[in-house]
Amino acid sequence: MKKLVLTLLITCICSISLSYSQENTSVQATIQAYKAELNLQLELYKITVDKKDTQVVQDSLLTKDLNEVFNSLIFTNTDLISNASAFGFTRNGDNTTISLSNNFKIKDSRSVKQSYLSVGVNANGMGSVFGLYSEDAWNSAVGLNVGYKIKIFRATKYIDTSKSKLNRHKKLSRINAFNILLHPEKFNDTFIKRLKGLKASIENNTEISQIKKTENYMTVIAVFPEIKKLIESKDYVTAYTVLEKEKKTIDAFRNLKSDPKKITAYVKKQLYAFDEANNETYGHNYMIWLGIDTNLRNNTYTFTDENVTAINTVGLPDNRSQNKLNSVLALNFNASTERKKYLGYFQIGFRFKTGSFLDNSLINGTPKITESVDGIFNIRDENNVLLGNFSSVKDDFQTGDFHLYTAHLFGKNKNIGFNISLEHEFLSKRPENTAYSSNFTALIGPLIKTSAGTTFGIDAGWDNAIYNTKINDNFIARIRVGIPFNLLSKKEINNIE
Repeated sequence: MKKLVLTLLITCICSISLSYSQENTSVQATIQAYKAELNLQLELYKITVDKKDTQVVQDSLLTKDLNEVFNSLIFTNTDLISNASAFGFTRNGDNTTISLSNNFKIKDSRSVKQSYLSVGVNANGMGSVFGLYSEDAWNSAVGLNVGYKIKIFRATKYIDTSKSKLNRHKKLSRINAFNILLHPEKFNDTFIKRLKGLKASIENNTEISQIKKTENYMTVIAVFPEIKKLIESKDYVTAYTVLEKEKKTIDAFRNLKSDPKKITAYVKKQLYAFDEANNETYGHNYMIWLGIDTNLRNNTYTFTDENVTAINTVGLPDNRSQNKLNSVLALNFNASTERKKYLGYFQIGFRFKTGSFLDNSLINGTPKITESVDGIFNIRDENNVLLGNFSSVKDDFQTGDFHLYTAHLFGKNKNIGFNISLEHEFLSKRPENTAYSSNFTALIGPLIKTSAGTTFGIDAGWDNAIYNTKINDNFIARIRVGIPFNLLSKKEINNIE
């Protein structure tokens, strides 16, 4: 009987010892794997003289920073917002446009080379100051714009080499001093049991004198000395909060269990947090992307009684409002660069538009329905230019244009600058008896950008001026306001792998 009891006792002791040994071995293996991965990741942080092979932050943080730049370039050649995630308002002559657009990442959120889907809505009206579907607007529209954008080169940011060396030194010091590496004993079941016991004593408002006598207290403060001061000052709430946070950190590390993928993600997450708090990068070199944008809109052309001068209206419908589905397809090449006191943006592209001849960019004022001597209902503008026949309103009228836009902001905060917009428009297809001439647009004006990113622009110049004619009548002023917002994922750090 005695031998049986002794055998059982020895077996139990050996099992406990083996279990503890296995647990300790597992923790040690995780720590060694963590150290190895940490060293591997830190080796990627390089400083070179020519800066061609330099990394001072995690790629995921670089991507996040460049995303913010990408979504801050609000204005382009058109009155619509299509590049950034933003809301825009434009008053151009007698045309008022409001638009809203969102960018969504659709390819590898961790890659520096990314593609985006942009989706937005827009509305515009012509003929009144704020003529969006008002009684005074003779041409109103509501539309949907969809675009695809892809960055075609790996954009990077600039660094100050001396600061980068200092940053790397601080990084190594910070990571090597990380608590996980200093006190491996806290991952053992015994320590976790002591920590839970101390939390329970704090939660039960046990007297300080009693807490300080416990082994739980002595074990925990050896690893987390800040707890001693909190308990002695009776700041139980903070002490409990700190212990709860440390417990979560311990559990997260134990759950790595030497899994290479989990450890890599964990290390990158630690480096990301440090990089974000000690980011020495600034600006960006040439960020280049291609964009394909489409805009589908339903236009409504309204002719009130005041705008019908035909004496004999027999044959005209009682409801003289006409609807036409219009479309725009645009291909753009875009580039931007930023230094400490300069931000520049450049766009060049081609646009193809299909709609009604009542979308003719050369129309002056509010068109009117007139009657010809042979009884045909025509539409003329305020300069009495024959635009086309009323019966042809829904026929396709197609134009194309080549356009260029550039914006430049200066100063420490890059909040004051100017922009230039150029465009050459030409005819592709028109119904019979429709007036049109190739024309150009040239606008220039100041830009003001607030610290929050809201951009204001006032442009002046010639809009849709016909070549080889007097263009004074085509001089206009355009007012634009862009208010950015970002609906891209706010959980970048959780996507690091």
